[in-house]
Amino acid sequence: MLSVSTWHAPSSVSHSVRCRFISDGAENLIVGRLNRIEVYALSPTGSVLQTSFDTWGTMTSLNAVRRHGHNTDSLIITIDHRNPSFLILDYDDEASRVFVSHNISLRMRGAREAEFFNGAIVHPNGNVIVTHVYTGHLKVMVLGENPNKIESEFECRIPELNVHSLCFIPVSGTKLSLAILYEDHNSKMRIIARDLNLRDKELSFEQSSTLVASLTQENSKILLPISTSRKTGVVLSLGGGYCHVFGSERLRVKRESRGSQKAIAVNSTANCKLPHTSDLCYTYVDESRVLLADASGILSILEIGQNNTGEVTTIHCESFGKINPATCISNIADYIFFVGSHYGDSQVIRIVPEPKEDQGYVEILESMPNISPIMDAVLADLDGSGHNQVVTCSGGSTSGSLRIIRTGAEFKQTAVLDAIPFARRIFPLRSTIQASEDHRLLVSTAFNSILLDVRNSNFEEIEGGPHPGIQRARPTLAACTIVHPNCAVQVTSEGVFVVDLVTDALLEKWLSTRGAEITAATVNPTQVCVALRGGKMILFSVKDGAIKTVAEKQFETTEGLPQEISSLSIAPLTRANLLSSNVVVVGFWHSNRVTLYSLPGFQAKWSVEESHVARSILLHSFSQDPGSHLLLSLGDGSVVSYGISQMSITNRKAVNLGSNPVTLCPCILNDLGKEWPVVAVGERATVLSLKKGRVHNSPMPLKDVTAISSLNSAFHQNSLMIMTESTAIIGRIGALEKLNIRSIPLGVDAPVKIAHHPTYNVFGVGCVRSEYNQDTGVETRASSFKIVDAVSSETIQSIPCSEDEEVTCVSVAVLGRQDPTEYFVLGTAVAPIAGAIESSSGRVLLLDKSNLSIFEVIAQVDVPGCVYGIAYLEGKVAIAVNSSVLLYNFEKSKSGGVRLTQISKWDRAYLIVSIVSRGNNLIVADPLRSVDILELDGEKLVSSARDYTPLGPAAVESISDGTTIASQLDRGLVLMRREGSRLERAGSMHYGEMINKMVSGSLIEGTSHSGVKPTLLLFTSSGRISVVSTVESVLALRLTAVQRNLGNIIKGPGGLEHSTWRTPIRPNGTTPHAFAGFLDGDFIERFLDLSEEEAEETLRGRNEAEKMRVSREEVIEMVESLVVSN
Repeated sequence: MLSVSTWHAPSSVSHSVRCRFISDGAENLIVGRLNRIEVYALSPTGSVLQTSFDTWGTMTSLNAVRRHGHNTDSLIITIDHRNPSFLILDYDDEASRVFVSHNISLRMRGAREAEFFNGAIVHPNGNVIVTHVYTGHLKVMVLGENPNKIESEFECRIPELNVHSLCFIPVSGTKLSLAILYEDHNSKMRIIARDLNLRDKELSFEQSSTLVASLTQENSKILLPISTSRKTGVVLSLGGGYCHVFGSERLRVKRESRGSQKAIAVNSTANCKLPHTSDLCYTYVDESRVLLADASGILSILEIGQNNTGEVTTIHCESFGKINPATCISNIADYIFFVGSHYGDSQVIRIVPEPKEDQGYVEILESMPNISPIMDAVLADLDGSGHNQVVTCSGGSTSGSLRIIRTGAEFKQTAVLDAIPFARRIFPLRSTIQASEDHRLLVSTAFNSILLDVRNSNFEEIEGGPHPGIQRARPTLAACTIVHPNCAVQVTSEGVFVVDLVTDALLEKWLSTRGAEITAATVNPTQVCVALRGGKMILFSVKDGAIKTVAEKQFETTEGLPQEISSLSIAPLTRANLLSSNVVVVGFWHSNRVTLYSLPGFQAKWSVEESHVARSILLHSFSQDPGSHLLLSLGDGSVVSYGISQMSITNRKAVNLGSNPVTLCPCILNDLGKEWPVVAVGERATVLSLKKGRVHNSPMPLKDVTAISSLNSAFHQNSLMIMTESTAIIGRIGALEKLNIRSIPLGVDAPVKIAHHPTYNVFGVGCVRSEYNQDTGVETRASSFKIVDAVSSETIQSIPCSEDEEVTCVSVAVLGRQDPTEYFVLGTAVAPIAGAIESSSGRVLLLDKSNLSIFEVIAQVDVPGCVYGIAYLEGKVAIAVNSSVLLYNFEKSKSGGVRLTQISKWDRAYLIVSIVSRGNNLIVADPLRSVDILELDGEKLVSSARDYTPLGPAAVESISDGTTIASQLDRGLVLMRREGSRLERAGSMHYGEMINKMVSGSLIEGTSHSGVKPTLLLFTSSGRISVVSTVESVLALRLTAVQRNLGNIIKGPGGLEHSTWRTPIRPNGTTPHAFAGFLDGDFIERFLDLSEEEAEETLRGRNEAEKMRVSREEVIEMVESLVVSN
């Protein structure tokens, strides 16, 4: 079974509105993303996220209304799903949550979904809402004076089919008129007005007199209502580079039949040219000014001039500068605006009175990272740390970029010093136990010990005198400041030493005997515990500066061999007493046993046996709250944590950090001193912290660490000292769950395809540049292949494509069986000729680095169409070209020349958009048909298995031998298993959006956790990244039961069932398959947020058949296995 969990939530912003949603006195900014709204509090210092709400469907509109009797605004949203819905959202101050106060289904059987405008508009009085979801149909809701119910709702027909925009015309009194921008049967854009009659619950089929029906500018996009001093306002039609005014002048025309006169609307002649050619959004500055923004990043202000009678006489547009491509814009304060974006980072901007260089009248105050749309992506370990990073082709229009993404603990480097060779341990020392700052560092290397003065920024070494107290000739096993003033204790293999830190004088010592050297040690401010060779342990007291033996214990031999001790910890159990401990935890070599003994009698309280020896032990309290944790670093490079409660251990949890030994280092997270996480460094690094009472790990970007310690000196507060073989680094830990996104801007060169070349650590990026000439109205496109350095982020080479040719595929491959050279392999397509529906020519190019350190084309082959994908099969190159798969042999001559020779062709498809290889098979996806598996029969490609259902796949990937996953055009996921010559359906799930890319691999290579193994990443246009994991069968059955029972507790908006939400759908609304074979990781994770009563209710189920016979703690551990693996 597969689990699907979100690693990066959708970041594209589609809607925004300013209102007062929460009754705390502050204004709110509501940001609408794909399937979630976020509520921000606005303040002079910026915006702060207060809450969020999942819509369980794609949001198509977002509005705010102030309902009768309310002092806060309600949110009106429409969502698109199998059952399109209209929701009214309010905020519960007592429960601090967003809730659905009204839910109305907009579903119509047999109707065609609206192709252009799909959403809702709200009348300025806030009482009337019109939705347009299906072609030829409107649904009207009247809120009325009772805030607890909707007064009426009705449906009405509309003759205009291809509606592009709707708005209410500003009319005084109770009359309601709708302005409709639509495309007629001749592909002409027209505007018309119709009156809405609430009493008769109908929309008039006769044209309204408030506006004269007329043709408008080609490519008009939106209608913008403007109030005037007259009884009837005007409507602006925007788009196609023009703005036209409709319904401004009024004439009196004599009607001969009755001799009377009637005032009718005549469209104004006022119009102006706009600097905008792409999709527009707007917000009102005041009654006569409107701020416009578009998907090209152009910001302008539209000024409407009126005469004394309220007639619009002039209209003027002035460009204000450049911003990121905009999808929505909201006025949030005086001359401060929020700009939501799909193609770049969303921004908070200020309009300034004086222009700035390159920015016009725009000042950027704040940015919200956005990685949408993701056109392509790769996984790559860019720094050798063992943590894969996600690299995406993001953005578009004028904001194309590569985004390098990782999550985990943020590390802020503050200083770099010269390295101390072979450093293995670091011990911070203070003048007294009450001192707040460290003034010495004792660094233990593989051969000796070095004392550093950290009171200045140079960290000078303190040389020993004729009779030094600090034992510098040997490595130090343990050291710390003790309660005796100006003293510290140092433990080496020879003995225990109490030293005066001011005079460097030796005050007292205890020496071990030959053959019984100290092998492990642990200290605290009053106690020292050492392990001697031969399985003996001794406890000392150093409270008064004197070394006093308190207790000894000789462990019995096992099979004639002594029980050698591998590690010790005598750290206090709680932060209430940090000076001494009443327990010691001991790890043993041969048995891999870890035992807790009470002090001073060395009485065993409990033991646990691990799979590997405990190389390091730490008793630790993560916060001031009661309760401690036992942390073990094992010999296999993993870290195991246990909770300690009433002298017993619970909640085992493990995380693997590679194969190297792991060092555990407690530190302080922030200046408040309320959190004490632990940094664990091995082959990889992570920060262990306490989250909701359980140990949580956050990956950290550190590698090649040989020693680490906390450091709190005058120059480096609450920091870490990190030693590598080449340097010493000082830095601080920032946010533990920081989403780190590094951007490589490419501007108008929008990246569409990417591959990582590990040998040279560079990216090969296929880019497309689209430019529009406002004077000629002609759009030109050009494509190029760029080489970008993964470390410096510099574009080191750009190779232009031929005219009308675009890069459609990029990969890196080793093609020769005996040749380890990695080549960039590019696929291109030439634009279709006039009248053609698909490309008829393209190329496949091989690039390698030349002697001049640049990449050159070393071989190319022409193909009869667009190259949609490239895969590699038994040293051969398989190329998906239009409806065929072409198989090429790679040949390299003795002189170094290479060429591709076609040996086979398979052409049984309509259009192959995705191709991957697995073993000796090729998997191809045809959206007009389904999925085929091809294999090589000699030198001929043949179809060996096929899915015979109308699947409509968009992307495909192999999970394992015989198991394939495919994304659908219908926004679903399908799991298939091979049964002979057929691919049988093994699972289906509604994902919620179409997946652009599937990438095999995981964020941390070679790891799995408790039966959960990440295998695949999914990427979408909204910026969502999901992790697909394979779940071991027994665990999968239990998590399926959790998912089922959790659906009884947690409902979606309007009471939507989880199983209904995840059931696959077709465009006609049918459900061909049930939701099965997949686990919704995001939904299951919500079990961790349940109260104890809700969790118990989930475990009980609705009947005896649903009852789960496991404890709440066991379920939490199972659920966390999903979270940790992501």
